[in-house]
Amino acid sequence: MTESVSIVIATHNRAGMLETTLSSLAALVVPSGLEVELVVVANACTDETPEVAKRFAQSWSHPARCVVEAETGLSVARNCGVAASSGSIVAMLDDDVWVDPSWLEGLLEVYERHPADIVAGRVLLRWEGTERPPWFTPRIERCLSMRDHGLEIRELFRPGDALGANYSFRRGLHGDIGGFRRGLGRTGAALLGGEEVDFTLRALRRGARMFYAPRGLVGHFVLPERVTPRYLCDLVRGSSRSKIYVD
Repeated sequence: MTESVSIVIATHNRAGMLETTLSSLAALVVPSGLEVELVVVANACTDETPEVAKRFAQSWSHPARCVVEAETGLSVARNCGVAASSGSIVAMLDDDVWVDPSWLEGLLEVYERHPADIVAGRVLLRWEGTERPPWFTPRIERCLSMRDHGLEIRELFRPGDALGANYSFRRGLHGDIGGFRRGLGRTGAALLGGEEVDFTLRALRRGARMFYAPRGLVGHFVLPERVTPRYLCDLVRGSSRSKIYVD
Protein backbone atom coordinates (compact mmCIF):
# COMPACT_ATOMS: atom_id res chain seq x y z
CA MET A 1 0.00 0.00 0.00
CA THR A 2 1.55 3.30 -1.10
CA GLU A 3 -0.53 5.67 1.00
CA SER A 4 0.29 6.87 4.49
CA VAL A 5 -2.20 8.48 6.85
CA SER A 6 -1.89 11.20 9.47
CA ILE A 7 -4.79 11.35 11.92
CA VAL A 8 -5.07 14.90 13.25
CA ILE A 9 -7.21 15.85 16.26
CA ALA A 10 -7.35 19.49 17.35
CA THR A 11 -8.64 20.05 20.88
CA HIS A 12 -9.16 22.88 23.35
CA ASN A 13 -9.50 22.15 27.08
CA ARG A 14 -11.54 18.96 26.77
CA ALA A 15 -9.13 16.39 28.16
CA GLY A 16 -11.88 14.06 29.40
CA MET A 17 -13.68 13.96 26.07
CA LEU A 18 -10.41 13.62 24.18
CA GLU A 19 -9.52 10.59 26.30
CA THR A 20 -12.79 8.93 25.25
CA THR A 21 -12.10 9.66 21.58
CA LEU A 22 -8.56 8.31 21.80
CA SER A 23 -9.76 5.16 23.55
CA SER A 24 -11.89 4.37 20.49
CA LEU A 25 -8.77 4.48 18.32
CA ALA A 26 -7.33 1.58 20.31
CA ALA A 27 -9.60 -0.79 18.34
CA LEU A 28 -8.90 0.81 14.96
CA VAL A 29 -8.18 -1.68 12.17
CA VAL A 30 -4.99 -0.60 10.37
CA PRO A 31 -4.33 -2.40 7.07
CA SER A 32 -1.09 -4.34 6.98
CA GLY A 33 1.83 -2.26 5.72
CA LEU A 34 0.05 1.09 6.09
CA GLU A 35 1.99 3.82 7.87
CA VAL A 36 -0.26 5.63 10.33
CA GLU A 37 0.49 8.40 12.79
CA LEU A 38 -1.59 10.40 15.25
CA VAL A 39 -1.05 14.10 15.93
CA VAL A 40 -3.04 15.72 18.73
CA VAL A 41 -2.94 19.52 18.65
CA ALA A 42 -3.37 21.03 22.12
CA ASN A 43 -4.83 24.39 21.16
CA ALA A 44 -4.22 26.92 23.97
CA CYS A 45 -4.99 24.19 26.49
CA THR A 46 -4.68 24.78 30.23
CA ASP A 47 -5.95 21.34 31.30
CA GLU A 48 -4.41 17.85 31.14
CA THR A 49 -4.69 17.46 27.37
CA PRO A 50 -0.93 16.90 26.77
CA GLU A 51 -0.82 14.26 29.53
CA VAL A 52 -3.86 12.45 28.11
CA ALA A 53 -2.28 12.39 24.65
CA LYS A 54 1.05 11.20 26.07
CA ARG A 55 -0.57 8.30 27.95
CA PHE A 56 -2.35 7.15 24.82
CA ALA A 57 0.84 7.44 22.75
CA GLN A 58 2.61 5.09 25.16
CA SER A 59 -0.03 2.41 24.68
CA TRP A 60 -0.79 2.75 20.95
CA SER A 61 1.08 0.56 18.49
CA HIS A 62 1.67 3.40 16.01
CA PRO A 63 3.53 6.73 16.25
CA ALA A 64 1.58 9.34 18.21
CA ARG A 65 2.45 12.68 19.71
CA CYS A 66 1.00 15.93 20.98
CA VAL A 67 1.99 19.33 19.64
CA VAL A 68 1.14 22.61 21.34
CA GLU A 69 -0.38 25.57 19.50
CA ALA A 70 -0.60 28.61 21.76
CA GLU A 71 -2.82 30.72 19.50
CA THR A 72 -6.51 29.97 20.02
CA GLY A 73 -8.52 28.98 16.95
CA LEU A 74 -9.60 25.75 15.29
CA SER A 75 -8.32 26.78 11.85
CA VAL A 76 -4.96 27.68 13.37
CA ALA A 77 -4.84 24.34 15.19
CA ARG A 78 -5.75 22.34 12.09
CA ASN A 79 -3.09 24.07 10.01
CA CYS A 80 -0.63 23.34 12.81
CA GLY A 81 -1.60 19.66 12.73
CA VAL A 82 -1.06 19.45 8.99
CA ALA A 83 2.36 21.09 9.32
CA ALA A 84 3.35 18.70 12.12
CA SER A 85 2.30 15.56 10.23
CA SER A 86 3.69 13.75 7.22
CA GLY A 87 1.09 11.35 5.78
CA SER A 88 0.04 11.53 2.15
CA ILE A 89 -3.54 11.64 3.46
CA VAL A 90 -4.57 13.87 6.35
CA ALA A 91 -7.60 12.51 8.23
CA MET A 92 -9.14 14.98 10.67
CA LEU A 93 -11.39 14.06 13.58
CA ASP A 94 -13.14 16.12 16.21
CA ASP A 95 -12.18 15.53 19.83
CA ASP A 96 -15.71 14.34 20.73
CA VAL A 97 -16.30 11.38 18.41
CA TRP A 98 -16.30 7.60 18.74
CA VAL A 99 -14.34 6.09 15.87
CA ASP A 100 -15.65 2.88 14.33
CA PRO A 101 -12.96 0.17 14.02
CA SER A 102 -13.46 0.11 10.22
CA TRP A 103 -13.22 3.90 9.85
CA LEU A 104 -9.75 3.95 8.33
CA GLU A 105 -10.44 1.06 5.96
CA GLY A 106 -13.60 2.87 4.85
CA LEU A 107 -11.71 6.03 3.95
CA LEU A 108 -8.91 4.20 2.16
CA GLU A 109 -11.18 2.14 -0.07
CA VAL A 110 -12.53 5.38 -1.50
CA TYR A 111 -9.06 6.85 -2.12
CA GLU A 112 -7.98 3.60 -3.78
CA ARG A 113 -10.99 3.19 -6.07
CA HIS A 114 -11.90 6.78 -6.95
CA PRO A 115 -10.08 9.97 -8.04
CA ALA A 116 -10.70 11.54 -4.64
CA ASP A 117 -8.94 14.64 -3.35
CA ILE A 118 -11.30 14.93 -0.35
CA VAL A 119 -13.14 12.10 1.39
CA ALA A 120 -16.00 12.87 3.75
CA GLY A 121 -16.76 10.15 6.26
CA ARG A 122 -20.18 9.27 7.64
CA VAL A 123 -21.16 11.02 10.90
CA LEU A 124 -24.01 9.74 13.04
CA LEU A 125 -25.12 11.28 16.33
CA ARG A 126 -24.28 9.27 19.44
CA TRP A 127 -26.94 9.72 22.12
CA GLU A 128 -25.36 8.49 25.34
CA GLY A 129 -25.19 11.39 27.77
CA THR A 130 -28.72 12.63 27.02
CA GLU A 131 -31.94 11.65 25.28
CA ARG A 132 -32.98 12.84 21.84
CA PRO A 133 -35.66 15.53 22.32
CA PRO A 134 -38.96 14.79 20.53
CA TRP A 135 -38.80 18.17 18.79
CA PHE A 136 -35.48 17.42 17.10
CA THR A 137 -35.65 17.48 13.29
CA PRO A 138 -33.18 16.26 10.66
CA ARG A 139 -32.22 19.89 10.08
CA ILE A 140 -31.27 20.31 13.75
CA GLU A 141 -29.32 17.05 13.61
CA ARG A 142 -27.30 18.50 10.73
CA CYS A 143 -26.53 21.51 12.93
CA LEU A 144 -24.94 19.05 15.36
CA SER A 145 -22.68 17.66 12.60
CA MET A 146 -24.70 14.66 11.41
CA ARG A 147 -23.76 13.78 7.84
CA ASP A 148 -25.34 10.60 6.50
CA HIS A 149 -25.49 10.21 2.71
CA GLY A 150 -26.49 6.55 2.75
CA LEU A 151 -24.66 3.25 2.47
CA GLU A 152 -23.04 3.63 -0.95
CA ILE A 153 -19.90 5.46 -2.02
CA ARG A 154 -20.87 8.54 -4.02
CA GLU A 155 -19.39 11.76 -5.29
CA LEU A 156 -20.36 14.93 -3.41
CA PHE A 157 -20.59 18.39 -4.94
CA ARG A 158 -21.82 20.70 -2.16
CA PRO A 159 -19.24 22.09 0.30
CA GLY A 160 -21.63 21.64 3.23
CA ASP A 161 -21.91 17.89 2.61
CA ALA A 162 -18.67 17.37 4.54
CA LEU A 163 -17.71 18.53 8.03
CA GLY A 164 -14.51 18.53 10.06
CA ALA A 165 -15.77 15.94 12.54
CA ASN A 166 -14.75 13.34 9.93
CA TYR A 167 -12.87 14.94 7.05
CA SER A 168 -9.83 13.85 5.06
CA PHE A 169 -7.85 15.12 2.09
CA ARG A 170 -4.66 14.59 0.16
CA ARG A 171 -1.79 16.54 1.66
CA GLY A 172 -0.96 18.49 -1.49
CA LEU A 173 -4.42 20.03 -1.56
CA HIS A 174 -3.77 21.89 1.69
CA GLY A 175 -0.79 23.70 0.23
CA ASP A 176 -2.47 24.29 -3.12
CA ILE A 177 -5.39 26.26 -1.67
CA GLY A 178 -3.63 27.85 1.29
CA GLY A 179 -4.93 25.77 4.19
CA PHE A 180 -7.79 26.55 6.54
CA ARG A 181 -8.75 30.20 6.60
CA ARG A 182 -7.99 32.09 9.79
CA GLY A 183 -11.02 33.89 11.20
CA LEU A 184 -13.24 30.85 10.69
CA GLY A 185 -13.78 27.88 13.01
CA ARG A 186 -14.20 27.66 16.77
CA THR A 187 -12.17 30.22 18.69
CA GLY A 188 -12.38 29.59 22.41
CA ALA A 189 -16.06 29.73 23.38
CA ALA A 190 -17.13 31.51 20.18
CA LEU A 191 -19.42 29.22 18.17
CA LEU A 192 -18.04 30.12 14.78
CA GLY A 193 -17.59 27.49 12.09
CA GLY A 194 -17.36 27.00 8.37
CA GLU A 195 -13.61 26.54 8.07
CA GLU A 196 -13.95 23.14 6.39
CA VAL A 197 -16.84 24.36 4.20
CA ASP A 198 -14.65 27.23 3.01
CA PHE A 199 -11.73 24.83 2.48
CA THR A 200 -13.95 22.51 0.42
CA LEU A 201 -15.45 25.36 -1.58
CA ARG A 202 -12.02 26.65 -2.61
CA ALA A 203 -10.86 23.11 -3.41
CA LEU A 204 -13.88 22.31 -5.61
CA ARG A 205 -13.46 25.58 -7.47
CA ARG A 206 -9.93 24.48 -8.34
CA GLY A 207 -11.20 21.21 -9.77
CA ALA A 208 -10.76 18.94 -6.73
CA ARG A 209 -13.20 16.05 -6.35
CA MET A 210 -14.92 14.95 -3.14
CA PHE A 211 -16.37 11.54 -2.34
CA TYR A 212 -18.36 10.06 0.53
CA ALA A 213 -17.16 7.05 2.52
CA PRO A 214 -20.08 5.27 4.21
CA ARG A 215 -17.80 2.81 6.02
CA GLY A 216 -15.64 5.66 7.27
CA LEU A 217 -17.96 6.03 10.24
CA VAL A 218 -17.73 8.00 13.46
CA GLY A 219 -20.32 8.70 16.15
CA HIS A 220 -20.51 12.32 17.26
CA PHE A 221 -21.34 12.57 20.96
CA VAL A 222 -24.32 14.78 21.78
CA LEU A 223 -23.58 16.52 25.06
CA PRO A 224 -26.54 17.55 27.24
CA GLU A 225 -25.80 21.26 26.92
CA ARG A 226 -26.04 21.00 23.14
CA VAL A 227 -29.71 20.08 23.02
CA THR A 228 -30.95 23.31 24.60
CA PRO A 229 -32.65 26.03 22.54
CA ARG A 230 -30.09 28.54 23.85
CA TYR A 231 -27.11 26.58 22.55
CA LEU A 232 -28.76 25.82 19.21
CA CYS A 233 -29.64 29.48 18.67
CA ASP A 234 -26.07 30.52 19.46
CA LEU A 235 -24.79 27.81 17.12
CA VAL A 236 -26.97 28.93 14.21
CA ARG A 237 -26.02 32.56 14.85
CA GLY A 238 -22.32 31.67 14.75
CA SER A 239 -22.75 29.60 11.61
CA SER A 240 -24.59 32.46 9.92
CA ARG A 241 -21.78 34.87 10.76
CA SER A 242 -19.27 32.42 9.33
CA LYS A 243 -21.30 31.97 6.15
CA ILE A 244 -21.35 35.74 5.61
CA TYR A 245 -17.57 35.78 6.02
CA VAL A 246 -17.15 32.98 3.46
CA ASP A 247 -19.53 34.63 1.01
